[in-house]
Amino acid sequence: MCKLSIIIPVYNIEKYLGRCLDSILSQDTSMCEIILVDDGSIDASKDICEAYSLMHANIHVIHQNNKGLSGARNTGIKEAHGDYIWFIDGDDYISNDAVQIILSRLQSQRDVYIIDHINIFQNRGTKYVISAPDEEANFGIEYLKRNGAIQAWVSICNRQFLFQEKIFFSEGIYHEDFEFSIRLYALAKTVEHIQFALYYYICDRDGSIMNQQTSKSAIGYASSAPLIYRFLGEHKLSSYVLEEVCKVVAIGVTFSILRTKKLPQKDLEKVVAFYKKNLKFICFFLTHSTMKHFILGCMLRINIELSFFVYNMIKK
Repeated sequence: MCKLSIIIPVYNIEKYLGRCLDSILSQDTSMCEIILVDDGSIDASKDICEAYSLMHANIHVIHQNNKGLSGARNTGIKEAHGDYIWFIDGDDYISNDAVQIILSRLQSQRDVYIIDHINIFQNRGTKYVISAPDEEANFGIEYLKRNGAIQAWVSICNRQFLFQEKIFFSEGIYHEDFEFSIRLYALAKTVEHIQFALYYYICDRDGSIMNQQTSKSAIGYASSAPLIYRFLGEHKLSSYVLEEVCKVVAIGVTFSILRTKKLPQKDLEKVVAFYKKNLKFICFFLTHSTMKHFILGCMLRINIELSFFVYNMIKK
């Protein structure tokens, strides 16, 4: 019986993959499958995947042409057989009791379980505790409202729920966890908080997406706007859920604007072009959020680049 599918996207992480896998395999994984999706690695990562699969019958390796993190995760979802799915990034690792704690909680059959984690920066850890309602299980929107950006790896998702609601990762965007989690938690009716820090997130790895400041990272969270706008058109959400989703997307847009500071002119021009193309969607969320966001939306309609400059000056 497979209760938990652990999906690990792999792309050029030969220095870290062994540590990640060892942190999982040091535990009892007899009720788990581990799916390694080699996303076109050109270093020794693919060989490490194969070596571990030869030693462990519950490790399955999939090699594919590079599709990006979202594409790799989607491949894993489609190949998974477990009742629940946990996404783990191959350059991170988990606590030595994570698997047992999670498996012991899955009996309550929630749509999603959400865990705490440890942020590792310069080899020092800081615990991040998910802000959660008092009750054991709540609608997902309550978690989205309290936490905003939720990383995919803190969410253990019911596989049937993902397929039923057609919740997959949007490919070709930056900060895909943000957009994925908005849809996930807007639709989830039962979410339970597991109050243990079970995941170790490496914040300062060289080459990490989160540590890059380019036109793509500056577009980042704002790329969720047209996708979530379409999502809202496809689902009849309550006015309360709609209001909270608008606030979260609006906050994401402001995070993206902060990343425009000190961008080279060529990168800035790409960001401005994105905003021009998607201004309707971006302003929809800003003008349906707080008054400050409403004003920012009005400014963007007048002059996008000037709005970036003014917003960054104010936040400074």
